[in-house]
Amino acid sequence: MPRLNYYITTTADINLKDFPELRLTKQTQLTALKIWLANLVKYEDKVIAFSRSKNQIVDEMTNPLRVGYSSINNVWDRLSEANLIKSKAGVPRWLKDEQEQFIQPELSSATSTKKLLKLCNALKITKDSIKEIKSPVHVRMRDWKNKKLTTYKPTPYTKETERLMREYCNYLNNQKIKFEDKVFEDIHLHRTYSNRRDNLFQFGGRSGGEWMSLKEKERNEITINGKKTISIDMHCSQLSILYKASTGDYLDPADDAYKIDGIDKKFRPVIKRWLLIMLNVSYKGVGLAMSNFNKKQDKEFQSLYAELLTEYKPVEITNKIIERHKSVNHLFCLGATMGQHYAWLEANMVFNVAHQCCLYHDVPCLTVHDEYIVPRNGKDTLEMLMYSTGLDSDIYKSVELKL
Repeated sequence: MPRLNYYITTTADINLKDFPELRLTKQTQLTALKIWLANLVKYEDKVIAFSRSKNQIVDEMTNPLRVGYSSINNVWDRLSEANLIKSKAGVPRWLKDEQEQFIQPELSSATSTKKLLKLCNALKITKDSIKEIKSPVHVRMRDWKNKKLTTYKPTPYTKETERLMREYCNYLNNQKIKFEDKVFEDIHLHRTYSNRRDNLFQFGGRSGGEWMSLKEKERNEITINGKKTISIDMHCSQLSILYKASTGDYLDPADDAYKIDGIDKKFRPVIKRWLLIMLNVSYKGVGLAMSNFNKKQDKEFQSLYAELLTEYKPVEITNKIIERHKSVNHLFCLGATMGQHYAWLEANMVFNVAHQCCLYHDVPCLTVHDEYIVPRNGKDTLEMLMYSTGLDSDIYKSVELKL
């Protein structure tokens, strides 16, 4: 499913009077209409996803025509009302069902109709009239407070990341990636960073394709070029990368990082989440963060959590995990900012592995956070790369944060 492409418009000479049924009155609406028409013609018969969120106000780097969310949304509304598109409203992240469980979020969408395409053709809005204003970017910076995209000055790191992601996405778009009857195409991944600590590109940077919306069991049904795939996770990904940074070696895959002396192995799911939280909050905040996480989990997890707390106080569990991982425990409980830096380290490693897998070994590779999806005959290549790929110290500088 392509996303609404803000980088294209139509060069056809049209005005608001050409679409009287839309009742548009502003020049900004005409600009938004041209973007919509270019997308609806280019992605003919395909579902185009977009966000109606106010946070989609973007700068000229990611939105060259500087079209605000209100114009984009308004034109979508008018096209829907005039039956010129098939539309579907999205599901916001905060929406819950009757059981107070979060509903799977979903973007809003639009699909062209024969009526619209006929009208566009009459106005000479064809694929030949579609113009790309500038090359789309893969690197985005988001304000960590208001969550809106912001401008930034390119750095050696952003330039290298743009190159890597452009080559990676181009490669994926030359493969046939399917789930059931759905084909993943027009793949354009964004790496989104958080502007903490004077806009350094060292926080966040994760990305994800449309396949990330699939459930784990569904992802196992993905095929690439007609071949069945296999899903492989890097063992304790973030923790293992911290071991590499501190000791020079990754965590031994045979070493269960969530096995804690004195704590029954049945509590492993709780300990796993506990450790991950310790990488993202302060020492004093671990107990509360874990309690809040527990409230959103299923009954099985909540039962394990409650039973564990009958045997140990939260601070005792935290201390046991700290004792278990002496080599890297100086990197625990340093707060959300460092947690975002660890996510940055992981994202860089993941996409470097995926890029090498695709571009240097011709093994198609999809990513879902720390999970890799490859054709089954590419398993050995991927596992070799997972534990041998490094980061260029001239580009991926993490020394500033004193790891």
